Amino acid sequence: MYAEGDFFEAIEYYEQILSVFRWLEFTDAPRNEDFFKAMKLEPIVDRDVVVREKDLGDDECEIEMRTNIVVTLMMSLGYCYLRLHNYQEA
Repeated sequence: MYAEGDFFEAIEYYEQILSVFRWLEFTDAPRNEDFFKAMKLEPIVDRDVVVREKDLGDDECEIEMRTNIVVTLMMSLGYCYLRLHNYQEA
């Protein structure tokens, strides 16, 4: 996607991959179980969500691999935003 110049699609793809490593969850169980039913068009504020990530423990190899993947994804996102002249996001 990046090589073909489709930067918007590349950004979407990279962000989806990043969500494997870190994601948001609601702080209350009913919203996590059925997101759309629990929405009721109420605003979502910071206290309603928490950032989660997989606990890697002391596995140094896994930590290094994950760090390298995340850094590569973040650099790729930055390049895409630069190519789209969106310098604040880059």
